[in-house]
Amino acid sequence: MTDDDNLLARLTGFTPGTWELDPVKGDWMGGFYSGETPVCTFGDAQNYYPTEGEPPNYADAQLIAAAPDLHRIATELAAENKRLRDALSMLISMSDNHSPFGGEIYQDRVDRAWDNARAALKGGAA
Repeated sequence: MTDDDNLLARLTGFTPGTWELDPVKGDWMGGFYSGETPVCTFGDAQNYYPTEGEPPNYADAQLIAAAPDLHRIATELAAENKRLRDALSMLISMSDNHSPFGGEIYQDRVDRAWDNARAALKGGAA
């Protein structure tokens, strides 16, 4: 397991997206909501928390709101990376262990390795 896999494995249990910034919701001054479900709020009408009265930066808010989508994309890319690494490992193994006298059985293994690599590049499995 890579450090990236460990990070993704730790990112569980969050409120599903889509998240949106709502600068005022009732008596609350700003927060992120998934529909009506609060994800993170900044305080009441008296004070923002923890920003000490400063509203959140809009660019930061957009990044925070994108967190569920970024998690999904990172998970998909990690799976694709694994598929490609597995296909490449198979090809490297074939190359490292080849014999010029491999014959038909060896050639079949090489062909399957190339087929798996091509399928991985297309996003599927052979």
